[in-house]
Amino acid sequence: MNKILTAALLIVSACSSHVQAAIEAQVCIQAPRTAPDGRFEVNQNGTVKDLKTDLTWMRCLVGMKWDGTSCINEPLLQTWQPALQTVKNINTNTKHYLYQFGGVKEWRLPNIKELQSIHESACYQPALNEYAFPNIGKDAEANTGTVWSSTPAHWSKDVFTLSIAEGTVVRHGISNSNWEFATLLVANQ
Repeated sequence: MNKILTAALLIVSACSSHVQAAIEAQVCIQAPRTAPDGRFEVNQNGTVKDLKTDLTWMRCLVGMKWDGTSCINEPLLQTWQPALQTVKNINTNTKHYLYQFGGVKEWRLPNIKELQSIHESACYQPALNEYAFPNIGKDAEANTGTVWSSTPAHWSKDVFTLSIAEGTVVRHGISNSNWEFATLLVANQ
């Protein structure tokens, strides 16, 4: 009886680890890619150039660190105004760890159209190209999986965000202290 119980527990344990791995892995359907690998020029300095839009992106969310192959650590979650201040600090504070990151002199929050341009519509969890943006969607369903844009909704005091998990655009109030999200920065070079 103990052998049967032990075998059953081993099977359940093995199945649950496979299910957990499947939940954490990106899922893609058989469809043409909207953001294929060939569209991106990957740099080992932690940046990636989008050859279609000519924009340069940080490969990691602010707060994460580029270790030479992937993004590690946790992203910084902030409300919108502090996120804007963080971008200003990155560009002006010579002691900030992201100051002139990847040789870029001026980073900024992307507008919502720029964020949508890197959305990979054939995939989710994350809905971004993992070759260009490795490991930034590991907690894609949490607040870390939503990124601020610089685009205000003109009819309200909201700002548009992009869900890294599904690629959906949502409005969030900038005065609500519960809306703390990550930032992915872009540059015009």
